[in-house]
Amino acid sequence: MLNADSAPPIPRTRSRFAPLLIVVVLCLASVQCRSGIGRTDPGPPELSHEGLRVRGLSGQVLFDGPSLAIPVDITIAGRYVVVADLSADSMFHVIDADRPGVPFQFGRRGSGPGEFENAWSMDPTGGGSAEFWVYDADLARMSLVSLNELEAGSGPVVGRMINLEVPAILTGPAWIDSFTMVSLGFFSRGRIAFISEDGTLIRTAGTLPEPLSSTPPEVLQHVFQATLALRPDRTLLAAATRHASNIEIYRADGSAVGVFQGPLLVEPRFEIQTSAGRPTMATGSDLRFGYIDVAASAEHIFALFSGRTRAGFPGSANFGRFVHVFDWSGNFEQVLELDASVLKITVDERGEVLYATRHEPEPAVMRYEFADTVSTSRRP
Repeated sequence: MLNADSAPPIPRTRSRFAPLLIVVVLCLASVQCRSGIGRTDPGPPELSHEGLRVRGLSGQVLFDGPSLAIPVDITIAGRYVVVADLSADSMFHVIDADRPGVPFQFGRRGSGPGEFENAWSMDPTGGGSAEFWVYDADLARMSLVSLNELEAGSGPVVGRMINLEVPAILTGPAWIDSFTMVSLGFFSRGRIAFISEDGTLIRTAGTLPEPLSSTPPEVLQHVFQATLALRPDRTLLAAATRHASNIEIYRADGSAVGVFQGPLLVEPRFEIQTSAGRPTMATGSDLRFGYIDVAASAEHIFALFSGRTRAGFPGSANFGRFVHVFDWSGNFEQVLELDASVLKITVDERGEVLYATRHEPEPAVMRYEFADTVSTSRRP
């Protein structure tokens, strides 16, 4: 099983940004570093949702079994649910959501056409299309995968590939239109990178939610590390902060709608230390995880909330079983409570079904129907 307190699959050091990559790995993985801002009592092992409107959801196991090793990302492409697997023989599992069963598997490891080294994130093309982009962090490459031939008995087709020549670490590029990608990452300035269709950096936009003048930019980027979700029409972007409880909303041009606080407060806990001659974010066992993943429909933002400390949940601190639902104006609406702790989520474009990757008691892909539970009501 994946140790959730360990580092995620950081790209291997192939570029001139290798020192920074190593620093990120050390900061994410370490539990020996000293901790944080204020150095106050870290509070309960898991934050309570008592007093909030919580709707419980029971899930259906869509797929489990020995071929599912460490599922680390999930997306929807047409009628297919696609799972990226860190340690399986094949890197991707493709499940027909209409006819669940033994999934189609593909993804040979390597650096050639149609091969992958570190499938970090996926970006569906949307509109019911059975196509999606794979961001390979080790290869710094985007690859377009089509599942249209599965019904004919053929395998996925990997078509267009784009090498990304961006002077920064990217954490999940996605297409904002036919010619431009956006991504969060570790930049010297700005919050969002805009990348051309040929893989080069156009510009950065935005600022970190709480600029601390005494904190180096590379440390701030780690403190406010976030996951990005785009509204299906690609007009708005939501960034959910991993070590805090902030939801940032941006327009497609990078201008900010605002930074919004979730119903339970999580603040970063860290100190600045030095590793390999560079400033780093040092964290400890009192680190509490905030929003560990995010998904979006046309009407809502779904932020997977942990609220757990490393000390209280060794090995599973950055899993979560509560999904905080916001509208695209940043208004918190309600909480969905899943019947399992999960690592990654995705929702269909209509906002009626949520899929998630579970690791305990055994790895599984879960399906949750919630169309009748998500409303437009506001928090009292």
